[in-house]
Amino acid sequence: MNNSSVKGVYKWNSASGSFISVLKNGNGTFFLDGVDPFLSTAQSYFIYIDSDSSFSCDNGYISFNSATSADEEAIRNIYSQFVTGIKTKNVTAIMSLYSDNYFHTGGDGTETKADRQARYTSINYSSAEGTNWYVASMKISPSSALVSVHCKTVLDGTVMEDETYNNDGTCYLAKENGKWVIVGNQKQWSVSGFTAHFPNNYFVEVYVDDPQHKITSVTVNGPGATNSSMTYGFYSHMPTRWAPNPMPSFGVSRPSTALTYTFTIISGGNTYTETLDLGNNFIDEAPEIISPADGATLSSKPLFQWKPVSFPGALYRVEIVDQNYNNIWNGDGDKTATSSEYSGTLSPGTYKWLVATKKSGSENVSFTSYRTFKVQ
Repeated sequence: MNNSSVKGVYKWNSASGSFISVLKNGNGTFFLDGVDPFLSTAQSYFIYIDSDSSFSCDNGYISFNSATSADEEAIRNIYSQFVTGIKTKNVTAIMSLYSDNYFHTGGDGTETKADRQARYTSINYSSAEGTNWYVASMKISPSSALVSVHCKTVLDGTVMEDETYNNDGTCYLAKENGKWVIVGNQKQWSVSGFTAHFPNNYFVEVYVDDPQHKITSVTVNGPGATNSSMTYGFYSHMPTRWAPNPMPSFGVSRPSTALTYTFTIISGGNTYTETLDLGNNFIDEAPEIISPADGATLSSKPLFQWKPVSFPGALYRVEIVDQNYNNIWNGDGDKTATSSEYSGTLSPGTYKWLVATKKSGSENVSFTSYRTFKVQ
């Protein structure tokens, strides 16, 4: 019982109708309920241990396992080796710190060990003097650890990062064959979304990215969505995304409530919950179209032009769809230019097009109304 992991041990006492703490006699022996020194069958016990520990019970005896100073030292050493690998440009040494099963899902999508290796291989620099990574805090169990790590990375005299990470892929570790390695959060999906505005409709788009197709079903709840089922690959140009149909919509009135959505995800027979907070920011303004006129007949490489919006940092993108709203073209990326020429050659037919507008640094978007054009 003399284990720092143990915060309290209690036995159910039917007479008092409560759990009673262990007692200690004059010889220093602990007694459960003041009488029984062993755990017995058909009895109820409550054992309070710290969150970094585990225990097992065998023949009435309990053994505890907790993180040791050797574990802490080994984990801190990982980040020291990281710095050495960066300074010596030794990608092989860096990748030896990763599990072969590394997988992480974050704001930038999903990432494997091969993705990490490609990232480190692509960095071109001569010197990394001044680079220093260290563990700010760690939470360790016998087989896993969550680390808060401060990363200051200096490449050729330029500070590339100087911040503390709590949810980066490098923050998640596990012990494999007695060795601590970086494993990522092993999360197989991510949720995303943004607010949107058509001239006659405010709405949001919400998605669950599931590139490995690990999910069986998804429902979403929130403003404009009540137990709405989501469909995998509903949009042909986003084949690995779950999406609701229709998207949560609010009509001509801008919603005043916070746009928080809860996703109920079924995967491997287990239920998971994810939350997405989109705030309440909409872009109300859309650009004024200059050309082509609605219904115009154009060449197979049409040019689209519009007037700029009034707010700074605006980015524009032309979107073309067919008559059934199947995606044809999403422009040449989000640009500050107020014109865009189709980069390919359109087949003869009738098409619809619009201009999407974002603010730099945000995914929220406003749209013009659709216009049509024909290609002979």
